[in-house]
Amino acid sequence: MRKVLLVDDSPVIRTGFKNAFSKSEFECLEAEDGLQGLDAMSNHGDIAVIILDFNMPNMNGMEMLVELDRIGKELPPIFMVTTEYEEEIVKKCETLGVKAWIVKPIDPESLNRIILKYLKTQESKAKVAN
Repeated sequence: MRKVLLVDDSPVIRTGFKNAFSKSEFECLEAEDGLQGLDAMSNHGDIAVIILDFNMPNMNGMEMLVELDRIGKELPPIFMVTTEYEEEIVKKCETLGVKAWIVKPIDPESLNRIILKYLKTQESKAKVAN
């Protein structure tokens, strides 16, 4: 079973995503901020996807991305889910590994479908490359 790391300070958001993802092929790990997200990344080397909020206390999404880049951690696909949209910030996050910038609110089931489709596309590309 693939693991998805949900990094969001809102328990309501995490619960909604967790319920949607648990219906498919994902085991959900949760973190309330970027610091807990970093801990989860170091304790679980087999995370398939990260769902990352931008605005969080202690360490926000951008700070978590910068720290992962600094330590050279190989990253799974990252989907930023946030209420913010500034083109300069979006571009910076893309350089740090964010595959999609999704503005809240988003239906958790829709996000689940988007991620499954993305992963299947990547798997197909990998098969073709080999």
